[in-house]
Amino acid sequence: MKRGYFIGILLVLLLTTINASTSQETGVSVSVVSNNSYLDLISPQNTTYQENEYILLDYNSNLIDTVWYNLDNTANTTINTSFYFQTSVGQHTLYLYGNMSNGTVLSDNITFTVQAETAPSGGGAKKEVIVEEENITISEEKIPVTIKQTETKEIRLLIKNNKETGTNIRIDDQDLTDLLIRVSDIEFYLNPGEAKEVTFTFSASKDKTPDIYLEKAILVTDGLEKEILFYIEVESLGFLFDVDLEIPKDPTVYKPGDELISQVTFYNLGKAGETDVQIEYVIKDIKGNIIFGEKQNLIIDMSLSMTKTFKLPDTIEEGDYIFYIKVTYDSNTASASKWFTVKRTPAFLSSLKGFLERNGIALAKLTAIIVGSYIFLHVISLINLKRFYPGKRRIAKKRIVKRKKKRGKRKYPKILRAVLESQHR
Repeated sequence: MKRGYFIGILLVLLLTTINASTSQETGVSVSVVSNNSYLDLISPQNTTYQENEYILLDYNSNLIDTVWYNLDNTANTTINTSFYFQTSVGQHTLYLYGNMSNGTVLSDNITFTVQAETAPSGGGAKKEVIVEEENITISEEKIPVTIKQTETKEIRLLIKNNKETGTNIRIDDQDLTDLLIRVSDIEFYLNPGEAKEVTFTFSASKDKTPDIYLEKAILVTDGLEKEILFYIEVESLGFLFDVDLEIPKDPTVYKPGDELISQVTFYNLGKAGETDVQIEYVIKDIKGNIIFGEKQNLIIDMSLSMTKTFKLPDTIEEGDYIFYIKVTYDSNTASASKWFTVKRTPAFLSSLKGFLERNGIALAKLTAIIVGSYIFLHVISLINLKRFYPGKRRIAKKRIVKRKKKRGKRKYPKILRAVLESQHR
């Protein structure tokens, strides 16, 4: 009995000791990192870009609170969307970082090269010659084409000869894309005043990447050339989203540094309820170069209208540009676009405007002083005229008397004066 009692006590003491030792703090913390967290650079890529080219910084991330980057180990910059940037000639390394909620930092980097632009061979750039507008006219010169994958569409243009003589016309396809598949008339003759309708046929394959494409045809006559520019929006087949884009300013002419204000409306025509979509805003020149780009994610129910404002770069060149919006959901896209023009203010007017902006207050004060002084002197002169200036009749009399006195004092020649004196005697 006593033996069993002592064994029980020993077991209780042993269990108490084990429990105490396991309940003590060890000073080691364990954190579990979710396998679903990631941060990957999509662009730039390990390749060579041209000087003055806009480079896209794009990435994919999941379960990341804050994202920042730096170029060549310079200052860090926090970002929340993709964007385009430019950098100097040479080799560069872009570092991307993402901070998770538990303090873990993920990173990725890429090295790329920017090379200087080389001057074109053959003695300089080719000079573009445009056909005089009064000689050959085209019904449209910048033609929008919206086409879905697997779809074929025809665009008809009216080309007219306004000259007093007939002319041969040839249309050259620059073959910038594989979308323009046929031109109804490559070469033809137009009599004076005659017009001809030419059909351009476009087709997008099932595998054609949804995007905006620029296609150029050249109208050649009498050794001169005129461009016909098509901008083609390829959309996903069966995608039930739509985009409406308006630029309220009319005419759509801007200066470098101006703000481009657009009204955008998105329509959800298919999936019921809120849908998370990616929106891409891009500005391209007529050569297809990207001048500006930005991405954002939006949640759209049935429709969503918003105003989007962009500041044009101060260094943007004169010319025609296209503002393009693409909405993407589940690898499908829809798009919309508008043309606008950039023109610089003449140097003299720009300098005058700057002078007026800098000295506007001083000039206003000086103008007020000059105008006030003129009005004051004018009033004083009127008062003096009324008080001291004689009436019209008195003025006339004085003038008559003055004339008579002048006649009396008239000087005669010596001989004539001697005769008059002798007669007087």
